[in-house]
Amino acid sequence: MAERWVPIAEVARRVGNSPKVIQHRYHGCIDGYEEAANAKITKALEGDGDAA
Repeated sequence: MAERWVPIAEVARRVGNSPKVIQHRYHGCIDGYEEAANAKITKALEGDGDAA
């Protein structure tokens, strides 16, 4: 099953907090997000197809 990520700004909007509050309070819940995003960016820049 593919992992799906929701942008922090969208989570914050839905729960009525700022992205800063979400990142601070739930930091342990979003570990690995940056690595996943970097991998998608790298793949896109290498021309391996759609990274979305």
